[in-house]
Amino acid sequence: MNTIPLQDEPENCQDMNRSEAKQRILDMVVELTRREELRHLPEDEPLSLAMGLDSITMWEFALRVEREFGIQVPPEEMLDEFANLGALLDLLERQSAGCADPAARE
Repeated sequence: MNTIPLQDEPENCQDMNRSEAKQRILDMVVELTRREELRHLPEDEPLSLAMGLDSITMWEFALRVEREFGIQVPPEEMLDEFANLGALLDLLERQSAGCADPAARE
């Protein structure tokens, strides 16, 4: 199982499973929207639609996720990678693959 990196861990590598990452993202969603019901957001629900965010606020959310998890997403890929919660979690798992392999971090 891949780990998902967190910003405060050396080299952005700390064990976190998909469920824990999902909870952290949903915490950010609720904090941003002030809508507690979004804690139960299905992984296939479009994020911008579910959150009711305009494009600027969605961009702010994406930047917060990047900072929180220590990842970088090229702007041209942002819409696809943040399309829904499942896609975002998949992205975090892909980008964390290097955490499991110390040689990949060098």
